[in-house]
Amino acid sequence: MQFNDIEQIKKEFGVNAASLDEVRKQLKRLLKEVHPDMNHGKFPSQEQEKKYHEIKDAINFIDEQRSTDTSLMIRSEVQELLQLIREVVPKTSQVDSEKKLSELIDNDIKLFKIKHKFPKITTAAISVVLSALWLFPNTIKEHPILSRLIDLQSPIFAGFWLSSLIVTASYWLIAAFQEHREEQSKKYLKLETVQNQIFRDFLRFKNHGQKNDAANNILKFDKDDLISYIKNFERIENPIYGISEKLTTALERNVKLHYRAGHIDTELAQSLADTMVQRGLVKGIIEKESKKSLTDIYLVKIDNADLD
Repeated sequence: MQFNDIEQIKKEFGVNAASLDEVRKQLKRLLKEVHPDMNHGKFPSQEQEKKYHEIKDAINFIDEQRSTDTSLMIRSEVQELLQLIREVVPKTSQVDSEKKLSELIDNDIKLFKIKHKFPKITTAAISVVLSALWLFPNTIKEHPILSRLIDLQSPIFAGFWLSSLIVTASYWLIAAFQEHREEQSKKYLKLETVQNQIFRDFLRFKNHGQKNDAANNILKFDKDDLISYIKNFERIENPIYGISEKLTTALERNVKLHYRAGHIDTELAQSLADTMVQRGLVKGIIEKESKKSLTDIYLVKIDNADLD
């Protein structure tokens, strides 16, 4: 007998159960009652033999349904897992790129300060030595060699000592100013708002000299272009702004001011580019082109009104 659904089976055999497992258990009990083994291996009647085969058909139908439901469940769970992976991987990549960017910026700040460390120590040491000689003149007078070479009463020594103090103080002030400016400019690059503005400027720059997909207003760019733009930002004559034209918003002015203050090497530029691209991928405004190439190529749907 052919069955089309579980309700048909329940009605046919008078089974009252909610789950497939319970329906199957009750059918197994009915099958045992009409099994030929209950009558020395023979069916007592044709009706009982027919009922036996009908129950077996019903059980087989239920087994097929359970197998199908399990496959569908597994397929659904796999699809959900894949979707979860597609959502989590870009976010994880974004977190990793932001963490790497932060570490690079902090390291750049430390290296910049180390660059000034030796000159600061050297100038300070010279000033300290000259000041000690000035404060303790007897040390020079009692020394057989230094007393002949150094005359503490000479205006030349006084001028040299004062000059060393002025140079030391000036260098320390200039170094402190430069270190502060470098630290602020590099930390400024960590801000998402600043990164978004730089990326928007890059899109303006690309949009000006590139023919886009007129139908979808799609702009294509590769990561190397973005890295090069970030590295040479202050040297690019932006055709949108002009080289001397003032930017229209306070944010843009601040971005230009702080961004130009710090030097951007290739590694930092690449990390910045990775962070911007990953954020765009997570937010769904950037798509990676499937075409194979040496550098990653991306597509971004732009609104010219936002770029003007």
